[in-house]
Amino acid sequence: MCTNGRGNGASGSSMRIASSAVAAGTPLQLKGGEIFSPTPMPAERSGICVPLRNQSLFNEITSGTPSSAAWFEAEWRFPARTTYQNSIASLIYYDNVQRRGMCDFDVTQNFSANAIYELPSPAHGWMKTLAGGWQVGGIITASTGVPFTLLQAGDVLGQQGTSFGAFPDVVANCNPINGNFKSNGLNYVNPNCFVFPTVGAGSAIAPLCNQGGTTPTGGQMLCLNAQGNERRNQLIGPRLVNVDLSLIKNIRLSRISDSVNLQLRVEAFNVFNHTNFQAPTNNFTFGGRLGFNQESPGTAGLLDSTATPSRQVQLGAKVIF
Repeated sequence: MCTNGRGNGASGSSMRIASSAVAAGTPLQLKGGEIFSPTPMPAERSGICVPLRNQSLFNEITSGTPSSAAWFEAEWRFPARTTYQNSIASLIYYDNVQRRGMCDFDVTQNFSANAIYELPSPAHGWMKTLAGGWQVGGIITASTGVPFTLLQAGDVLGQQGTSFGAFPDVVANCNPINGNFKSNGLNYVNPNCFVFPTVGAGSAIAPLCNQGGTTPTGGQMLCLNAQGNERRNQLIGPRLVNVDLSLIKNIRLSRISDSVNLQLRVEAFNVFNHTNFQAPTNNFTFGGRLGFNQESPGTAGLLDSTATPSRQVQLGAKVIF
């Protein structure tokens, strides 16, 4: 169970203290007079991810000169789709406000466009057979990253389980994302922005704190069993950008039938060989404590997998009839 109090720490945020002084199932009076008792909750507070916003824009442009009398013929098509969405849920039953955040699968912005362009070719004669029927196609996809949460190491809340990990404090005015992660060992987060929660040594909740064998410093007391001010899924993983290209040659087999067509294809996936890293969903736990309340990085925020494969090229042929 949990009691609620307000510490005098630098963050000044509402803190939740894990305590076993109250029997399970007993309604609990919080410090501000609020009564906590398990009751049916709206969907977004019961762990069910609810799409709050979903806006989609789709455009398709087709242009060409499909005239049999023209000396050259060309045609291109360009459909594009942009989607903005947001899915939110609160998965920690005793702190629905602080732990309300984006769903694990939430990708806020998506863009997808594909184009196919039929190269100009002579409209008549043997040159049409040689230079005609060529097409260039491409698909571009781009999206924001998926959200993730970093947790403290060990069972500092004393829950004897891992259902709800302990959240660290995020240092104010500190960017938790390492913008130079590609040249810094793929460490995606800045560990200096995360610390263990502290409370004022004279605060009402200080007697409930697990100090981890430390002594108060600068009027602040280490409180390992307090939930920090980090919000669930507050951090966003690396964005994704991918480009696929294809070169197509259509050969009409009129000697067999006017409806038979041989198509030769050269396709390149992730043609620019751009590395799209997956969010550190497997490396989300800090390694422990350094000094008074500094988080030890451990493997927290380390990128070790990709969301898309490296460049791949394939050849193909098919008969269309």
